[in-house]
Amino acid sequence: MNAGALGQTFIALCLALLLFSPENEAAAVCPAGAPATCLPGQGDWTTTLQARSFDGGATIGGYFDSSLNITWLANANAGSGSSFDNLGSTTDGRMTWGNANAWANALVVGGIGGWRLPTMTDAGLEGCNYALGTTIPPHDCGYNVDTETSDMASMFYVTLGDIAFCSPASATTVCTPQPLYGLTNTGPFSNLQSFAYWTNLAFFNPADQSAWLFNPSTGLQNFEFQSDEGYAWAVHPGDVGVAPVPLPASVWLMLSGLPGMVFLSRRRQRSGDSAT
Repeated sequence: MNAGALGQTFIALCLALLLFSPENEAAAVCPAGAPATCLPGQGDWTTTLQARSFDGGATIGGYFDSSLNITWLANANAGSGSSFDNLGSTTDGRMTWGNANAWANALVVGGIGGWRLPTMTDAGLEGCNYALGTTIPPHDCGYNVDTETSDMASMFYVTLGDIAFCSPASATTVCTPQPLYGLTNTGPFSNLQSFAYWTNLAFFNPADQSAWLFNPSTGLQNFEFQSDEGYAWAVHPGDVGVAPVPLPASVWLMLSGLPGMVFLSRRRQRSGDSAT
């Protein structure tokens, strides 16, 4: 077999391996060059988050959250510098609640629309059911809130395993501070800010003109005026995108040996020509 035919055969083999390799769900891992705040042993994120590509290639654009059945954008401050970035500065990502919703709703990534802000349910009585600890279930306001009714609380407390400023055992009127509180683990996400993030839920009383938000700096869930500033993190219902498809290690190994195989083939061909 001459060098040209050998090369063509090898390329065909590589393509076959790429096309017929078993699908890889690409579980979340700390990306190369990740900060020290990417902690594999804290929270359940390494098992509940699955990397997703929106361009069909190896670029990770989001993470499917199997516990909440939503897909989080990998960049937790993707609205920075957009036309909706209207508070603080035009490049920091802080925006009003109305702009945050408008940005998420208008977002299209890799042809995929239908994004929104993290959702929340007003648990218990309407309004703020406040508790420092866990003595008033269900509660949606304060620290150590109900993770079953808030995407952001679930991400902070369960997925990333971060803890609130106040201990869960605190009484309703007394806060027992905890060491190492706040955003100590960011998981695989980029640009996750230690400041308040808007949810998509307005406060129950329209006259109050407030909306719910979650602050990862302390683990506090509360409500603020819709004209105040907060970050926007886009999520999508369900599992969207595909698992990234990096080139299998076996193919890289074979590709690395291709020059040597071609060289040997050419040497044999020359030897045969010389003999004749």
